[in-house]
Amino acid sequence: MIPEYKLGWVAGVLDFKGTVVRKNNKLRKTPQLCLMVESVNLDVVDELCRLTGTDPETKEKRPRKDWMRRGCVTHCPEPDIEYPGDRETLPAQGRWTVTGAAAVIVLSAVQKYMITDRSITAMLEEAQLNLVTSGRGVGNVRAAMNRLAALGWPIPRGMRQRVAGPVPPERASAHKAG
Repeated sequence: MIPEYKLGWVAGVLDFKGTVVRKNNKLRKTPQLCLMVESVNLDVVDELCRLTGTDPETKEKRPRKDWMRRGCVTHCPEPDIEYPGDRETLPAQGRWTVTGAAAVIVLSAVQKYMITDRSITAMLEEAQLNLVTSGRGVGNVRAAMNRLAALGWPIPRGMRQRVAGPVPPERASAHKAG
């Protein structure tokens, strides 16, 4: 079981850095809802990934573009351009993302510890409503649910029963062949 202090930590990170993104894909019946955290603090991203069994998306340190300059009017007599920190490069950045069933499981576990909402409640409700419970895509839901359960995440009440039906024989043979 994930310790309560870790659930609180995840909630705090989501309060501060969590973002909900809606992706519309023509191949999907419903929009894909993504819960993500982007940070230059790679330790935070790595810990979120460790807790959820996912891999981070990373951007290496890269050159700063000219349009990223900020005008200094705080302590300079004439407004000029200053770069905070390293003037030539942007720092490395990481991204943690969970979608669909995994987002439902994570949010259901940490929502009670969160202070802000940041569209999280709406995402959770929509993701639960659109949860694939049979047919195409249910294997991914089961895989996410099993992965997070094995890592100690509590599975929301009734979720296992919603996706517990058997895989149709034609899909089962496709899974075995691939």
